[in-house]
Parts: sequence; structure tokens; C-alpha cells
Amino acid sequence: MKTPPRPRPARDRGFTLIELLVVVTIIAMLAAGAYGAYSIMLDKGKAVDARGAMTTVQNAITSFERDYDRLPNPTSATKGTDCETDTGSEENLIGVLKGLESSVDQNPRRTDYLGEIKEAKVIKDQKLAGLYRDTEETIGLYDPWGNVYKMKMDLDGDGKLENPDTGAASGGTGTLHKSVIIYSPGKDKNPMTWTDNISSWQQ
Repeated sequence: MKTPPRPRPARDRGFTLIELLVVVTIIAMLAAGAYGAYSIMLDKGKAVDARGAMTTVQNAITSFERDYDRLPNPTSATKGTDCETDTGSEENLIGVLKGLESSVDQNPRRTDYLGEIKEAKVIKDQKLAGLYRDTEETIGLYDPWGNVYKMKMDLDGDGKLENPDTGAASGGTGTLHKSVIIYSPGKDKNPMTWTDNISSWQQ
């Protein structure tokens, strides 16, 4: 009489090493994709924030010009000559537009043309996305990446400014028919590389 074969013990159905590696790889790929999408959305949000701040400054300068029949003069400006400037506290342009006491020679009515523009966040000594007072009478405006905004102003009154971006992004246009232009150096913090710069004349 034959002895019936012993039943084999049921194999433990845990994950094999290969299966675990596949699962971990898939999770890592999904996480990387999600982070990339989040980073893109974050940069788009910062670009919108920067454009909003630039519009606020341009509107403030337009209102200043309407009231005083001239453009404000940054510290580095030469009378009657187009100037390159920025929104740093050293140029005092933001101080003039905010109506600070130190700028009463340019804005004697001390009108605050910038209104309720938000204060900058300070993270690891970097000023981000708003106004920052170095002292009570010196104030600058920073973009979401911690740069001051770059500007050109038509102080000679011919209604033209040289386009700082003469590359393909702007069609190589050498002249802009504007009295004020403003732009952010963007994420790479380099105003000369236009791949990520945000400008007031390109939407």
C-alpha cells in the first residue's frame, strides 16, 4: 500500500526583494514627478507675484508723474538722461514713492503712491517678495527670489527706452516706447540671462 505524499507546507507569500525594489522605484518616480510639478507651480505663483509688484510700481510712478509733471529721480540719476536704476534702498526710488520724510524734496506732499504693498519675508537673511526697511527712512522692494527689481526710466522725455532684452524672447526689439520699464532677474538672480526674467513689457 502506497503512502500518500505529504502535503507541502504553504509557501509564505511575502514580497520578494525584486518586488520590493520595483515598488520602491515606482514610489520614488511618483514622488519626483510630484515635486517637479509642485516646483513649477511654485515658480509660476512667484512670477504672478512679481508681475503684480511691478504693476504696482509702474502705477505709482504714473500717479507721481501726473501729480508732479515729472518722473521721480533715483539717487544715481543724471538730469535729462535715461537712467538704469533698481528698487534697492540705495536708489531711494521706493522711499520717494512711499512719501518718506527723507524724500520730501521730491515728494513734498508726502503722498504714499505704493499703498498697501506687503512687507518682505526675511528667511536666512534673504528679503523676499515685498518692502523691507533698512532704516526708518530707507526702504527697498524685493522680488520673490530675493532680488531688487531692475528698472529703466525715460528721464530725457523722448518716450523711448533701450530694451535690455534684445534676444529672441523680445523679437530683438532694440527700443521700447515706454517711460518706465521694470523687470525681475528671476530665479537665477542674473539680470543678463532672460530665460527666467519677468518683465513688465512681456506677458
